Amino acid sequence: MVLPMAEIHVIEDRDVWNAFVTALPIADLRQSYEWGEIRRRQGWTPLRLAAVDRGKGIAGLAVDLVEVIAGGIVMKIGRARRGRTLRRST
Repeated sequence: MVLPMAEIHVIEDRDVWNAFVTALPIADLRQSYEWGEIRRRQGWTPLRLAAVDRGKGIAGLAVDLVEVIAGGIVMKIGRARRGRTLRRST
């Protein structure tokens, strides 16, 4: 079995991200660019990742990051909104 070698891209453009997510068959409103911007106002930093194989989007992941301090240690915690978006292989 040969697994695809996907490239991972950080997407920062609103229109590019929304087009990428809505082109995938499994998506959720909470994966949208706008939802990430709502979370930004709540202190989180949105990170939008796209997996592309041979020019075709195969998966996406929107993660919200926040810095926390626990026991004097600064950590970044990520929370994936509604899981990932995915294109099922055929």
